Order: sequence, then structure tokens, then C-alpha cells
Amino acid sequence: MDDSYSLALMVQNASNLSGVGHDFGKLCTMVREEYAAANDGDSPPTSYIAQHPAVYLYVAKMAEMVGIFCDTEEYGKALRLCEGNARTKWHVRR
Repeated sequence: MDDSYSLALMVQNASNLSGVGHDFGKLCTMVREEYAAANDGDSPPTSYIAQHPAVYLYVAKMAEMVGIFCDTEEYGKALRLCEGNARTKWHVRR
């Protein structure tokens, strides 16, 4: 997977919490690298990572897997942003 948005969409069909949790660190690294590439090598502020739509989708998936459900409006907003920015197109079951 070559971008955070595609990775976040792919994980929406996952069924293994351990695997999703393990890959979350990889996602955060991707988000940091994408930010740096677009901002002359600068590091992103923590708030940028926390509010990134791919990070939201990952956290929402992990929450769902343990029986906690996120705000559907915010989830939909993050999902649409990821779908629009993903280099690899995934079909996400809703």
C-alpha cells in the first residue's frame, strides 16, 4: 500500500484486531511521511495526525471491533475524504 488513504480504506474490511492494531503504527508513519513530503520535510503537528481522515478510519475500525461505535457523520466524512484521496480504490462494505 503506497498511501495512508488507501490503507485506511483497506482496513475497513479487516476482522483481526491484532493485525489492525499492529498496522496502526505503520499508518501513522505514512501520515508523517506524506506531510513531510508536502511541507519541505517538516514534521506534522500532533493535531494534524490526530485529525487525519485515515487515522480516524483506523481508530473507528478498532473501536467497532471492540463494540464501540463512532459518530456516523464523522465516519462518513472521513470515509469520503479517504475515497477521494486514495491511490488504490477499495470497495468498503458499510
